[in-house]
Amino acid sequence: YMGQSYYETEDGKICMDCLPDYARKYFLADLRTAMQEAKKKFAASVRQICDRIYMLSASESEFGREENLAALRGLRMAVTRYSKRYSQIKLKYRLLDFSDLEHYALRLLRTKDGQPTALALQLSEELDEVLVDEYQDTNDIQEAIFRAVTCRCGSSFYVGDVKQSIYRFRMAKPEIFMEKYLSYGDHLHGKTGNMRISLNKNFRSRAEILGACNHVFRAVMSREFGDIDYNDSEALYPGAPYPDDGERVRFEVIDMSDASEDDDSPERAEAEAIFTANEIYRMVETEKVTDPFTGQTRPA
Repeated sequence: YMGQSYYETEDGKICMDCLPDYARKYFLADLRTAMQEAKKKFAASVRQICDRIYMLSASESEFGREENLAALRGLRMAVTRYSKRYSQIKLKYRLLDFSDLEHYALRLLRTKDGQPTALALQLSEELDEVLVDEYQDTNDIQEAIFRAVTCRCGSSFYVGDVKQSIYRFRMAKPEIFMEKYLSYGDHLHGKTGNMRISLNKNFRSRAEILGACNHVFRAVMSREFGDIDYNDSEALYPGAPYPDDGERVRFEVIDMSDASEDDDSPERAEAEAIFTANEIYRMVETEKVTDPFTGQTRPA
């Protein structure tokens, strides 16, 4: 049938659109596994090519120029072939990945010369304000999308914390957040224009926890490492009146010396899960907590 997608097996083709939901999920999971294996093989081949690219000084550049050019041509060819084949497979099974959603959205909202499209202008006129959470993990494409849909309304509200930026491997750029954070002035009533509101009061944690976090962040975070100089203006302060019961902060360390070096290995995940489950069980069975507003204690 026209428009239907098929999954190829050793026994022939299976019509994906004819399958019930549970069966379709099974085949898509199988396809996802195959694509992940293909990605790993491609990454290995790219690493082999990169190992052949020499880092030479200016005086040595002529000697290694041809070798570098040959390796770079091979890298470009490998990336181009992989991208083309990957796109063909996604098109065949009518699949889109996260990157596709970003790029196709931007094509709809911005012209090749960087100007907003008619659709972007229409959306911008219909919007009063754009609210963006987790802004520290925004990438260039997402930022371009935000700019396109606010080209007329011009009003945006961003919430983020550079300490929580964890998606650099997906091309997130905390610098986008920091550029606004450092250039905007403090919020003042009656003031207009770009303003920054510091949310540095924490209502979930005791002062002991916040003090420990501040101690660690002050020791390790700087503009060069962590994108921000962690000082008193960046520190966290308690916002709820917890009683001082003399509890001390504990740092738990899990010995992973015998586990795989891969951060996503099953051994590491299992060790963390077992420790966390045991700790939760211990706290629920033995610990009591104090409600910060009523002063009454209750089981954890």
